[in-house]
Amino acid sequence: MNTSSAIDAGDAGAATSTDNMSLLENIDIDNVAFPLLEDPRDVTEFLTKFIDKDFRKILLDMSRGNPLSNHDRQLTVLLVRAIGNLDLYPGLATTLLLPGTLKVIGGSNDRVVFPPEIQTMAKDVRARFEAQEWGENLVLDDGDGEDQDASNSSAPATSQSTSAPRPTAPRNRLVNRPSPNHSIFGTNGIMRGLLIKQGPTRVYQFDDTFPRRDANVFGANGLTIGDWWPLQRCALRDGAHGATMAGIAGKNDEGAYSIVVAGQYADLDDDYGDMLWYSASNSHSNTDPNVARVSGGALVLRQSIVTQRPVRVLRSFRGESSFAPSAGIRYDGLYHVVREGNNTNTRGGLYIRFRLQRLPNQPPIVRNRPTMAEIAQSERIVRGY
Repeated sequence: MNTSSAIDAGDAGAATSTDNMSLLENIDIDNVAFPLLEDPRDVTEFLTKFIDKDFRKILLDMSRGNPLSNHDRQLTVLLVRAIGNLDLYPGLATTLLLPGTLKVIGGSNDRVVFPPEIQTMAKDVRARFEAQEWGENLVLDDGDGEDQDASNSSAPATSQSTSAPRPTAPRNRLVNRPSPNHSIFGTNGIMRGLLIKQGPTRVYQFDDTFPRRDANVFGANGLTIGDWWPLQRCALRDGAHGATMAGIAGKNDEGAYSIVVAGQYADLDDDYGDMLWYSASNSHSNTDPNVARVSGGALVLRQSIVTQRPVRVLRSFRGESSFAPSAGIRYDGLYHVVREGNNTNTRGGLYIRFRLQRLPNQPPIVRNRPTMAEIAQSERIVRGY
């Protein structure tokens, strides 16, 4: 059997809803562990190698009539989980062969049949990614976003250059799931749906058994003004903003769904609450006084001027205006992108920024969120579970 054709062949089944908790609890994480990789380039490289080598070997063994070993069963579950935790962006699905891989695991080939619970997991992930169009039309721009996922990080994150040397990623071990009644990580806690991977550093990943709301929609998306989260990843979980790091999330042909005001361009932006000027990426680096650099985020915000679809605005504690929350990240309502302007940065370079105006007839910005109790809860996150 040609294992390449196995990945490309077959029809994807319809997604079904199930509770995979018992399956996942039986996975021996300590003996079969994936590294949690921070740099998206490392994630792509790792999964590419794993799918091309380890997963093809599993397919080859099964196509020869060999039963799926417990070890390979565990690897397959972890592969689906790793894929399900990806933040899609254009080209990623094609690079990693995600559609074909999930089709095969989901039961599209009668010579390679995985256990029903694994098939269901793969179908669920595939259905979710299909609804997101595999990320092909999505634009995630650095903008004013941040990476708040490291619990011991206090300095603002900076975007990584594509030419920077790739760090060696440590292998982090997944900590057991928290009790549903845990005050911070439990079903009703501020860190619900997030699991800890502990190693040289602590990082958080999504629990694929916990429902996540799609953030790639316009409007309030079920949010209430003043909703607050300790980390940007939590805002992604609840459908507030579609990225853990990027500050602008949207599509070129539709406009921006949401932005995060996080202070990366505080010296270039102006935030007056109901009105703000917001800069896309490259605003600091340009030195050309006549031609501004146009980033993907700028194109998305330009489209928002045309469509006049509302944009969710979130403010981070890293922002330097008086409207920034004292901790975490907060949803402050819907805004229209009303016009584009130009200004000059400290290097003499022209940059693009956008004026956003808060929509009328909304409750006022809840400037007393987070509360002291919420801040106290966020300080307990480092204790884990």
